[in-house]
Amino acid sequence: MIIFLFILVLLLALNIFCAHRIKRAVEPGFLRTMLLISVWGMPFIGIFFAMSGLPKTVHESRPLPLEKLPAGFIREDIPDPISLAGTTSFNVFEHITFLDNIPVMNWAAFHAWLNTINDAGRQREARLLGQRAWLAYLKEGIGSHCYMYESEKALIVSSSEPNVIEASARFIEKNYARIARLLPEVAQFPPEMKSILLVLDNEDMYYQYVSAYYPDSGEFAVSGGMFIDAGCPHFVTVLSDLLMIEPVITHEMTHSALNYLKLPLWLDEGIAVNVEFQLSPLLQAENSEKNLYARHLQFWDADRMQEFWSGASFSRGGESNTLSYDLARILVKSLSQDWQTFARFVTAAKREDAGSRAALEILNIDLGISVCALFNAEWESSWSPFIRTESEPVAA
Repeated sequence: MIIFLFILVLLLALNIFCAHRIKRAVEPGFLRTMLLISVWGMPFIGIFFAMSGLPKTVHESRPLPLEKLPAGFIREDIPDPISLAGTTSFNVFEHITFLDNIPVMNWAAFHAWLNTINDAGRQREARLLGQRAWLAYLKEGIGSHCYMYESEKALIVSSSEPNVIEASARFIEKNYARIARLLPEVAQFPPEMKSILLVLDNEDMYYQYVSAYYPDSGEFAVSGGMFIDAGCPHFVTVLSDLLMIEPVITHEMTHSALNYLKLPLWLDEGIAVNVEFQLSPLLQAENSEKNLYARHLQFWDADRMQEFWSGASFSRGGESNTLSYDLARILVKSLSQDWQTFARFVTAAKREDAGSRAALEILNIDLGISVCALFNAEWESSWSPFIRTESEPVAA
């Protein structure tokens, strides 16, 4: 009995110690929750797994010496000003505003300089030089414990362990092949495109960084991170939520692969969400638990359907946003059973009529009828996308 009580007290003390360490080292989020569950749910074994998966705090972390870093980690100083033969130079530092040590680039000035370069290949080279220089200043602003890493398809600034950074780059690079495989005859990535990932140390730094780009948008949800398209498209997340950014990266990379088509928003988002679900099984399982069908039936009417076809419903908050993304996902999944025919529809769909003409000509369906069929509702013409004829005026 005494031995049993001793083991119980020891286990309780270890659990309390480990839980305290986790709360100190990991920001609130998915990773912290899973580590705490491991500690309290699986005696001794859970402690081992939790402590082995515990990231170092910023103060405990010590960057490896430059000479010991694997290939891909930036060791040398990034040149600034940047220039190419036959062009004027661009001083990145002179076009940066520092907000609490966070360098915010004047991307409008940078793009104006890029437009003075006539050759597309040299323009891509100059863009990459500018991105590297900006990220180098960003790395300095975050702190000396931070790394900068570059691979064929990724640029990453993070204080994660080097092996974690390399794994993040591999995820991004594999996503290019995965998305191309899921969207044959449709996906086309911009040439020499690199995805940029910024991993910040904590939530305070995250809010500070995001607010620099969206100062009037209030508080942001940190879980999962976000995609920032202001000037230089990039992903930003927090160290403790690194795994949660993966669906966001998948979603936005899909948009990049479809960007050349200029699709109707419902079709663009519907394809992106379906790819996101296929490559993130846990996300699909989480969404399947939500019973949205009854909410769809109550929400949609003719006026709201016209907002869905135009794309306006996606930018509204609350129920409109949630159900618009879900309806786009369901509709694309329903229409894409015959992929070759669906791919022809996607490449022919026009934004101005929400893809209605292409659906009639290639899929032989009316999109409004398709939506009504999903909800077992009686079709009315006001549920179909409005098709403007040649003689009708275009709204200003």
